[in-house]
Amino acid sequence: MTKEELIKQCRYFKGEAGNPYTGKDQDKSMFWDYERMWVEQGGVYEDPEVAQDKYLESPCIAKIKKEDAWWSVPVSLQILLFNRYVYWLGGYAPIDRDPQNYVKWLRRTYIR
Repeated sequence: MTKEELIKQCRYFKGEAGNPYTGKDQDKSMFWDYERMWVEQGGVYEDPEVAQDKYLESPCIAKIKKEDAWWSVPVSLQILLFNRYVYWLGGYAPIDRDPQNYVKWLRRTYIR
């Protein structure tokens, strides 16, 4: 995918040079930074702790219906956001224990 195609999949990062949310909205600022990083990596994010197949097979993720707004977020970006969730907010639990809280958090703060 091109950079422009990746940016179209972002909710906050629109290709700006600087973060327009800095000092205004902490959550949006954080998501802008993560989306920018994801775009700069070419839409690829591989977590050494969470393989994509293991993430998708997690019962909490696997039961989300394919037409759900959840799937408007690319899987590699979901995994990046999961990594950041576990780092900042999670209980540092393995993927089989933390995703339920992650799904609730991402729905409340990002997907809304």
